[in-house]
Amino acid sequence: SAPNLVLSDGGWISYVVAGSGNGGNITVNATSIEAKRLNPIVTLFPSGIFSVTISSGDGADTRVSTERLTLTEGATVGSASFLEAPQIPGVLLSSDTNRGNAGNITVNAGEFIEAIGNNPLAPDNYSGIFSVTTGNGTAGDLLLSTKRLNLREGATVSSGVLTSLSALGQPIPGLGTGRGGNVTANISELLEIGGRDPFLFNNSNLSTFTFGEGNAGNTIVNVPRLRILAGGTIASFSGSSGDAGTITINSSEMLVTGVEGEDPADVAVEARLFNQNFQQAFFLPQVPTGNTGETIINADRLTIADGARISAEHEGIGNSGTLRINANQLFLESGGSITAAAASGLGGNIVLNVRDSLRLSGGSSITAEAGSTGDGGNLTIDAPTIALLGNSNINANAFEGSGGNIHITAEGLFPSADSAITASSQLGVDGTVEVEGLDNEATTLVQLSNSLPDLTILIASGCEEYAGSEFIVTGRGGLLPTPLESLTYINPIVELSSPELEVSSGTLEFQSQDLRASDRLIEATGWIQHPNGKIELVANAGTVESSWYRSPDCQSMEGKK
Repeated sequence: SAPNLVLSDGGWISYVVAGSGNGGNITVNATSIEAKRLNPIVTLFPSGIFSVTISSGDGADTRVSTERLTLTEGATVGSASFLEAPQIPGVLLSSDTNRGNAGNITVNAGEFIEAIGNNPLAPDNYSGIFSVTTGNGTAGDLLLSTKRLNLREGATVSSGVLTSLSALGQPIPGLGTGRGGNVTANISELLEIGGRDPFLFNNSNLSTFTFGEGNAGNTIVNVPRLRILAGGTIASFSGSSGDAGTITINSSEMLVTGVEGEDPADVAVEARLFNQNFQQAFFLPQVPTGNTGETIINADRLTIADGARISAEHEGIGNSGTLRINANQLFLESGGSITAAAASGLGGNIVLNVRDSLRLSGGSSITAEAGSTGDGGNLTIDAPTIALLGNSNINANAFEGSGGNIHITAEGLFPSADSAITASSQLGVDGTVEVEGLDNEATTLVQLSNSLPDLTILIASGCEEYAGSEFIVTGRGGLLPTPLESLTYINPIVELSSPELEVSSGTLEFQSQDLRASDRLIEATGWIQHPNGKIELVANAGTVESSWYRSPDCQSMEGKK
């Protein structure tokens, strides 16, 4: 226990089990813990906290409680079960090939856990939290609880199975048969993973893995906000005959975005074909044969963008895994992809349950495919609306095998002209595409009438001399030509001109008319002109008659055109 703990230049807290008895516990309580750099003389030993078993006894469990944990330049918190181990002064190695389990690691950090980079003196030593087994024992489980977890520049949180390291010499029989441990991260605010290391260009990762016969463990991540950036990954993978594990992610807002070098940000379960140097360093076979795992993502909003991906891939001999995504909103943008693929086996399955909307844009894709003789995988998509925009595609394809099957349930499907949904095979039998639930049932059609309408009751008479009229105050400019047009200019105020009148000789004769105010206001429908030139608006101009004046009518107006 200490207020602040600093471990540097190979300084460590360790517990080594070299006999048949089980190890105890390592407990560290400090407000702040910082570990950095390696031993400059023996670079195999980084700074940090370690639990190791090199015998049949189980390794010690490690419990760390702090507000802030920082690991840099290759520093680690780790546990291991070694069937073979480096010569440690004062430690007598057991000749028994049975090995105990590596210890579990629990870290509780009130504010944050941060791991950054590796060390230039030993680039294959990465900062982070890990547990491995090289024998038949089980690797330790990792349990992390904090507000914020940040992994950068190749840092790692991982548990897995190794056969051996080239630094430890040639492997012996019985290596790598144990099972990998599980990784659980409970983050209350933000998990951010991104950036490759500057020396070996490996991704920052939260992962489980197997490089031996034993299977990898499972990964569970619970976090409100998850950001996997370029050079970052959450993965479970196999490089040998063991199977990869299952990844489960529960997040409110999840973003996977970007590519660094040739490595996209991703969530991946895969059987991976590593380069020759990596295979030699970890004594891996040329082609992996273990099965890929399964990925389950539960998110309110999931965005995959800028070349990033969620994938289940088998690059060796075997079948691809399954991807299951349950989301309210799922967006694939700018080359983002969801892929289940196999080089020679069966293409994987993709199951998408989207409660609100699924949108692909900017060359994005959802693909379940197989190379060589394998059949294409199956795609099942259930979403109210699906939009495919900007050369985006949904594919279940194969090369020599049969194309996969695509089953879509949606109320609306909106593909652009350059987007497509295909289930094909280049040399084999094409698959099927089935779409259900579109709103195209015959019951929604409107029955049209067979009888022709009477146009005389639908079209108003063009001009009637004494038809009822309206007087509307519109201000300057008058009425618009049609309700759909706007005024192109404002008419100036002009003096009203007198109407053209037809005059005949004789005296004026008027019928008497009571022009007294009415008890109610009546809209004017005409006008009369008094002998003194005064014009008066009246409710009915048809009662005014004169031997020398006649109201303009349709015929008289037509005759003047």
